[in-house]
Amino acid sequence: MAEWWRWLGGCWTWLNDNGPGVTAVVTAVYAVFTVLLWRATKRQAVLTQRAFETTNRPYLSVRVIAELDPDPPGQTHVVRIQAQVVNTGTIPAEVTKWEVSGRLVNLNKQFEPVDVDDERTLRGDSVFPGDPYDVVFEFKHPGILGTPLPLRFLVTVEYRGVSIPEKTYRTVLEGERTPSSHRQRTRAT
Repeated sequence: MAEWWRWLGGCWTWLNDNGPGVTAVVTAVYAVFTVLLWRATKRQAVLTQRAFETTNRPYLSVRVIAELDPDPPGQTHVVRIQAQVVNTGTIPAEVTKWEVSGRLVNLNKQFEPVDVDDERTLRGDSVFPGDPYDVVFEFKHPGILGTPLPLRFLVTVEYRGVSIPEKTYRTVLEGERTPSSHRQRTRAT
C-alpha cells in the first residue's frame, strides 16, 4: 500500500513540475474532440434536413390512362391521349413548368416533329395530395392515327412544394404509342 502512495505522490510531483506541457496536451486533445463533435453535428443537421425534405415534399407522378377516340369521329390526323397527374406526397405541389412534345418515327428511323395541343396545362396550378388531375394531349400529324409507326412523346413537369419553396423537383413521362400498344416510363427527381 505504501508503494501505491509513493507512486501517486510521484505522479503528482511530475504533474506539478510539467504543468504547462500537460495543459497544452489536454487542450489539444480537447480541441480534437471539439472538431469531431462539430463535424458529427454538421452531418446530423444535413441528415435531418434530408429526412424533413423526404417526408414533407410533393411527389408528382404522370401516367397514361387511355387513348381517346378522335374528336370529331373519323379524323385520321389526331391522336388523343388521356393522362393523369397524381401527387403522392404529403404537401401540395405548385407546377412551375409544363411541357409536352411529340415525334413520329418514320420508315428511315428518323424523327418527325408532331404538333401538340394539350387541352389543359397545369402550369401555375396546385396539385393536392391524393387528388388526381386528368389531362388530354392531342398529337396532330397527317395519317398519325392509322400508321403502325411509333409516336413517341415526352411530358415534363417541374414543381415545388410549400415546405422548401426554393427546391424544384421534376417528373418526366416518356411514352410510346402504336395502334396496338402503349408503353410508358416515368422518372422523378
